[in-house]
Amino acid sequence: RPEVVTDLDRRNVRNAYVGAGLALVAAAGLLVWFSIADVVPGELVSFTPHLTTLLVLALASQRLRMPAANGMLYRRGEAS
Repeated sequence: RPEVVTDLDRRNVRNAYVGAGLALVAAAGLLVWFSIADVVPGELVSFTPHLTTLLVLALASQRLRMPAANGMLYRRGEAS
């Protein structure tokens, strides 16, 4: 039985490769910066949790789906 390859599958694979490539470039840049720098700026240290949160929200929100109960009436106390 032949396997069906859709354009969407190719796009997902291409996006995965692009994402992996960008991650490798960023990791290499950070490794070079880490090996060269003597001091990490305090502003960067204090902002890192905020930046991480923004990145997670930006990247994870692309995979969110609409709830299955969208459009259904909701009344408090009723079982779904």
